[in-house]
Amino acid sequence: MAPSIFTSSATAVALSNATVTVDAAFFRSSQGILKIMQMVTLLISFLCVHTSEFSIYSNYKVLQVVTVWFLVVIILFYFMHLFRLHTKLTQVNCLLIEYVHYILGTLLTLISSLVAAVNPIKYPALIAAAVFGFFSSLLLFMTLLLSFKTTFNTPTDTTA
Repeated sequence: MAPSIFTSSATAVALSNATVTVDAAFFRSSQGILKIMQMVTLLISFLCVHTSEFSIYSNYKVLQVVTVWFLVVIILFYFMHLFRLHTKLTQVNCLLIEYVHYILGTLLTLISSLVAAVNPIKYPALIAAAVFGFFSSLLLFMTLLLSFKTTFNTPTDTTA
């Protein structure tokens, strides 16, 4: 009997510490707005390639895979910041992982958009996919700069 009472009380303590709060200020912050704009441009780029009849070529498939992958990961990061999970996961440096993700996202989105843009097929949906891929790359770079300032900005100690 005693172990079951101990287990139930330990579960109650664990559940009371696991409260999830929503950061309402993140909606209006510059990081939140940039993440939403990234999700929209990546979704448009993905849908333009996916609905095209010429998307069987490998360079457009690369753009499609890159955009859907970074769309899913940015959605995960958005919810991580929205529910402030990065403060609860102390074993993992989530901000550094996000920073590395934005470096890779900027480079891969830019490269895949360039590859899609130089294709000789001039189908309007594929041109739009490449243009929105460039916009996504620019937004990812802006978020990279913003997260660099917030992650690695250490205050200098002027008192000696």
